[in-house]
Amino acid sequence: MVLFDECRNNNHRSPGEAFFNEIIAHPVPLDMRILKEMKRSSLGLDLYMWLSYKTFTLYSQKKKPERLSWERLYIQFGADPELATDNNTVQNFRKDVLREMKKLKTCWPALNYATPTGCLEIRACPPSISPKAIAH
Repeated sequence: MVLFDECRNNNHRSPGEAFFNEIIAHPVPLDMRILKEMKRSSLGLDLYMWLSYKTFTLYSQKKKPERLSWERLYIQFGADPELATDNNTVQNFRKDVLREMKKLKTCWPALNYATPTGCLEIRACPPSISPKAIAH
């Protein structure tokens, strides 16, 4: 499944139709307080939205933790995916991600992750906002 369409003219990615359909079919609530807390960091916002979806999927489907290499994460969230083979770029990115993860963990105490050598391990956890909190 292609989640993003590449826009080569101006070097950015945009959500593809498959990603849009996935979001519509399986919405995950986001906590406005966390969005406000992370508003000055595009990386923090991207990580929060992605982790909300990823952790909820693991949690609701009782899946095992998922490990993602820093290179793979850089390709997905980094400024220039072609630099994913540059060790310094990826290490700097890793530091930025860990800084944002620490902020997210403060706002979302149930966020469950680890950083084994060479990767970020995402573990199942409840959503940052309870479905009960959004029920009318």
